Amino acid sequence: MHGRCVAVSLLLSLGPGCERAPAQPVEAAPAPTAEPPAPPERPPPDVDPAALPVCGKDMSQEPLAAICALSRPAREQAIGCAEPEAFMWCSNTRPGYTKWGCIFPLADSLPPVLIHLQTVTEGEAPKLGTIIEPKPISGAVAAAEVAMKAASEAAGVELVAGWRAQLERWGCASIDEPRPEWVELQCGRFEVLLNYSDITDSAYVKASLPGVAACWR
Repeated sequence: MHGRCVAVSLLLSLGPGCERAPAQPVEAAPAPTAEPPAPPERPPPDVDPAALPVCGKDMSQEPLAAICALSRPAREQAIGCAEPEAFMWCSNTRPGYTKWGCIFPLADSLPPVLIHLQTVTEGEAPKLGTIIEPKPISGAVAAAEVAMKAASEAAGVELVAGWRAQLERWGCASIDEPRPEWVELQCGRFEVLLNYSDITDSAYVKASLPGVAACWR
């Protein structure tokens, strides 16, 4: 057949038994998982200074025993001499404070452990240039400091680390940003500053009642 165009349409259909695949169901996005509840906050420290196992020990042998002196009569504390003397006044706070310690005439005669106590100043602090009349130590201990000579910086830092670990076992918590040679601890009924000084080659335990302006040197 010339000159004729034949169009043939083929209709395709699905025969019997040939079905379309069912559409896949759309899965819902998983619900966000709930965050686990935050752990309960640690209760604030509340360490009883009178109940510590170091109480009753000599501060020169167990520096942490300085904590036990807090709120106790200063005259009952053994700090290395029979007649402690007042030698420093911190009068820029109210109340002011007096620092007591043993007086040694020569630096070479200093013992390996020095102990100082701080009490509320009775009356007015003496003015510069005033001749001070010695008087017996009195008042209750508001702060106590023990300085222990260390053979080296490493030994001093090791003392600080050991004291810190013991205080934390008792329930105290370090505050601010502790460093190996310097850490402050909050214990509830008292506060403790531990540090090593390469100027004096000594490691220090400095315990004070809350809110006391420490008269540290």
